[in-house]
Amino acid sequence: MTKKPVGKMAAKRADQYMLRFPDGMRENLAKLATANGRSMNTEIIAALEKHLERDDKITELNYEIEQLWLNFENLEAKVKDVLSRMSRLETSAAEVLSPGLLSALKGNEG
Repeated sequence: MTKKPVGKMAAKRADQYMLRFPDGMRENLAKLATANGRSMNTEIIAALEKHLERDDKITELNYEIEQLWLNFENLEAKVKDVLSRMSRLETSAAEVLSPGLLSALKGNEG
C-alpha cells in the first residue's frame, strides 16, 4: 500500500473557495509570491491573516480609547467638584474674615 504525503492529504481536506481576480491582480499576486518565495495560495493566506490581525488590533485600540475617554470624563468631574469646593471655601472665608484681613491675604498672594 502506497502512503500519500501528509501535506497533500491535508491540502485536499482543507476548505476551498473559488476566487475571481480583477484584471492584472493575478499577475501582481504571482510576482509578489515569487518575490517572497511563496506559492500564490500561501501569499493570499498571509495577506488575509495580516488583514484580520490588523482588524483585531483596531478593535482593541477602540476599546482602549473608550476606556481612556471614560477615565477622562471621571477626572473632569472630579476637577469640577474640587473647583466647586474651593469656590465655596473662598466664599466662606470671605464671609468669616474681616474685609481688611481678606484684602491683606489677597495682597500676599501676588
